[in-house]
Amino acid sequence: MVESADLLIPAVSAVIGAIVGGGATIISQILTQRGTYKREREARRDAFQTRRFEIERDTLLALQDAVTKHSLTLSSYINGDLPADIRATDTDLLDDWREVVKLAHRVLDRDAAQAATEYCDVAHRAAQDPHGERQNLISAFGKAQQALGAAIRHDPFQPDSGVG
Repeated sequence: MVESADLLIPAVSAVIGAIVGGGATIISQILTQRGTYKREREARRDAFQTRRFEIERDTLLALQDAVTKHSLTLSSYINGDLPADIRATDTDLLDDWREVVKLAHRVLDRDAAQAATEYCDVAHRAAQDPHGERQNLISAFGKAQQALGAAIRHDPFQPDSGVG
């Protein structure tokens, strides 16, 4: 009996050591993989956010250009002193209007989108009555450009900043 105890104690110790060591290895691998997964998930989220802000900025720049182009087309449309081949047509005006509205609906910044669509509303009225809406058109164009400029300059990585 004493001989079997001499053999049993080292064998049991070895088995317990293997179980404890193996369990510790498994737990450390689980914790390491969990940390790696969290870091990779955060990196993917940050890359997504960065790409989203790049797309938003590109859309805002395109919208700013579209509002300016529409304004120039409207000016050419309502200027009766221009020769007929240089004047903008209804189709030109409508195409530019569609571009502004399309881009305004893609923009996440609601203030910039609203200012651009309000400009379109005033521009539509100005196409019907150029002299009566002149001051409103100038004001709406200025507000749209100001809102778009503010949205473009907006730092999306500020903690208190949200696309609004």
